Amino acid sequence: MNAVCPGPVETPVLGDFEESMGKENLDALAAFLGRHADPADIAGPVLFLAGPESAWINGHALVADGGINGAVLTGMIPPPEI
Repeated sequence: MNAVCPGPVETPVLGDFEESMGKENLDALAAFLGRHADPADIAGPVLFLAGPESAWINGHALVADGGINGAVLTGMIPPPEI
């Protein structure tokens, strides 16, 4: 089993994330990255993990967040306050 862990994506559920994470936090992430992801940005990683190219990848959580996780881990941006 594999998983894709996206960052904020421009879908109807984004409003729920704004409520739980804070609109200010999500706006700051969009400003840092230039935008939120769109569904096509996440479709590629999903298709990869569902396809034959990933046949030997198992038990992996693929982060597809435009670099948010890396920026937080390296201290480039502070972690969002939830």
